[in-house]
Amino acid sequence: MVDGFCLIMLSFLLLTCPPHWLAALILAAAFHELCHLGAIWLLGGQVLSFRAGARGAVLEVAGLSPWREALAAAAGPVGSLLLLLFGGVFPGLALCGLGQGLFNLLPVFPLDGGRILFRILEALGLGKQAEKITAFVSWLTLGAVGGGCVFLGAPLAALFILPLALRNISCKEGRGIVQ
Repeated sequence: MVDGFCLIMLSFLLLTCPPHWLAALILAAAFHELCHLGAIWLLGGQVLSFRAGARGAVLEVAGLSPWREALAAAAGPVGSLLLLLFGGVFPGLALCGLGQGLFNLLPVFPLDGGRILFRILEALGLGKQAEKITAFVSWLTLGAVGGGCVFLGAPLAALFILPLALRNISCKEGRGIVQ
């Protein structure tokens, strides 16, 4: 269901967005992932695989400590937010970078913010507790964002978080993966 829903949302985006906004969105996403790749390389890690699709991109990495993996996960949103520096020249790119950077910082496990939280808790030696805490924070965040969208009169905006809610937010599958 998640894949079909993502495909519908992607089709809606392609049908309703002007081409220059789609180009800005794609460029911002590519820069985001390049920032992850650069950080992994600088921190001495190794990229085992890369997958990109309607639900985003996933990098499987090895050779990084939890602290370094948290830094690699943070590099994408930081890079996205750095696109704000080009707002005077490329306002669409800056706006897409801002939205992507802030969204990816949400502490929901499939996103970079959730991975940062999990890796920091893991580095602090919390082990199994790290998984439980991250899952709890992920569900709490999804509920707050979805409830806020409905409360503010934007129930359709809540549909954009539905794929995250339906996706497995268990930390077990995510060892060694940066998104």
